[in-house]
Amino acid sequence: ALGAVLEPASHSSYSSALNSYTDFCSRHNFPLKPTPDTLSFYVVYMCHHIKPKSVSSYLSGICNELLPIYPNVQTHRKHKLVTNTLHGCMKIRTTPTSRKRAITRSELANVCIKLQNEPAHDDKLFLAILVTGFHGLM
Repeated sequence: ALGAVLEPASHSSYSSALNSYTDFCSRHNFPLKPTPDTLSFYVVYMCHHIKPKSVSSYLSGICNELLPIYPNVQTHRKHKLVTNTLHGCMKIRTTPTSRKRAITRSELANVCIKLQNEPAHDDKLFLAILVTGFHGLM
């Protein structure tokens, strides 16, 4: 029953994270037993390859998979060294938010012209939402 707690996709992701951690440990001659130092080094290493937010998810997966073998893994994961390292990596390696270009007044006018004589209720509702949202956010 406990084995069915995780969804198959989560279990697959957690296994992938554990494989990543074991690969890291073997490449760098670290013991597999997680310590704050090892987890901190892992965070820095992984942040060079993937987004720091994903590294946080990887750590969750590693902890979940190693918990039956190493009961202190959660304590090490929450250790100040690991959390500060992850926080620092998030500051250094963060990516700026990308947004779509805002709609212009002329584009709004074109939509109004095209939809003003449409009989469909959905078109009228869309136009009302679009115009209200545009002017409400200005």
